[in-house]
Amino acid sequence: MKGMKEGMRLRFLVGLGLASGLFTAAGCVTNIREAESSPKGPSEPFSNFRTIRLKHVTIGEAYVSKSANRNAAKKIDKVLFKEMKRLFPNKLQDVDTDGAEKKSFTNCITVEPVIEEIKLKNHGLRLILRSFAGYSEVLMKVTFRDEKDFVIAKPEFYRNSSAFEGTYSSIDNAMLTEIARDIAMYIAANQ
Repeated sequence: MKGMKEGMRLRFLVGLGLASGLFTAAGCVTNIREAESSPKGPSEPFSNFRTIRLKHVTIGEAYVSKSANRNAAKKIDKVLFKEMKRLFPNKLQDVDTDGAEKKSFTNCITVEPVIEEIKLKNHGLRLILRSFAGYSEVLMKVTFRDEKDFVIAKPEFYRNSSAFEGTYSSIDNAMLTEIARDIAMYIAANQ
């Protein structure tokens, strides 16, 4: 009888150890790199341009297959267009990502936002594992080109949601909103 209790106790401790290891590993499986440094200003102030052509947010090849990533791109896109419209109501022009609107503009800058890397934790995983699920993060690169296709700036932007705060998807939505605002504020700060 004593040997049976010890065997059950041993199985319980091994199971507890495995579960603990899984919870710990779940939070730190992969991390994307942060932006290389704080964004450098453009080679020419944005105020020198009469028109801002904003392309829709695109996603890097490795991340486009997941619907959550595509939804994140739509969220960033929506907020970025709203912020840009608020900041530059007379300068902003919407451009299709396929370049369908290739009119000849003078004194124009084109903004090309791309999600380079993204890691989102799904809601179900967060409900089960809480903070052990880890945090969500996004890295974006935005290319600014003049009408002659010369790159004026190519800053990177990074945001994450804390593993401890990110228990619910609203925290991830806030992260996506903030990165869109970072991009809009970068343009406003470099007028």
